Amino acid sequence: MKEFDIFHLKNKLINEVSGGQLQRALIARALISSPELIFLDEPESFLDKEFEFKLFEKIKELSDSTIVVISHELEKIYDYIDSIFVVEGNIRVYEKKEDYVCSNPYLHSHK
Repeated sequence: MKEFDIFHLKNKLINEVSGGQLQRALIARALISSPELIFLDEPESFLDKEFEFKLFEKIKELSDSTIVVISHELEKIYDYIDSIFVVEGNIRVYEKKEDYVCSNPYLHSHK
């Protein structure tokens, strides 16, 4: 709870916390047991910018887990991921994120 800066919320009811605080608590709950597989659907939603960074750092620390992050904001998570799955009409898999950057001229010019 301390890592996710939610220790002070331990006695609060769910309707007494903000959306960002609830998001932090739910993510902390998912990560605490070090599961083998985690799915996070837009985990950065409702989070402030400072905590987004902490969240993705924590996710990167969990290198023993397989973590699938669904996000529309690749630029936020790029430094913390290994592979990219793109779903736009069809599914493309890039085992190395650099392969995706090379295939996408817009990203290539910004990385």
